[in-house]
Amino acid sequence: MSEFNKLVNDMAIDLQDKIVKEALQKSKTYASAVRYCDKYKPELPDSYNASTGEIVETLQRNICEDAKRQIRDLAMKQVIVK
Repeated sequence: MSEFNKLVNDMAIDLQDKIVKEALQKSKTYASAVRYCDKYKPELPDSYNASTGEIVETLQRNICEDAKRQIRDLAMKQVIVK
């Protein structure tokens, strides 16, 4: 992996961890934490030209989806209290 790719990957992981941590701190339930992640997710463009800005927005959407997946995984590990 090139140094640039490693840097971008590390930044994406750091951002994902930050979003998950903030979502869990500001939410009362896992469901609301998942919805909180959508706050950072940009809307899809009407057309896609693969410009740098659009690529970054796509990356940001994917980071938010990964954060939501991570929160769901945490929720699924919870023990059911009866």
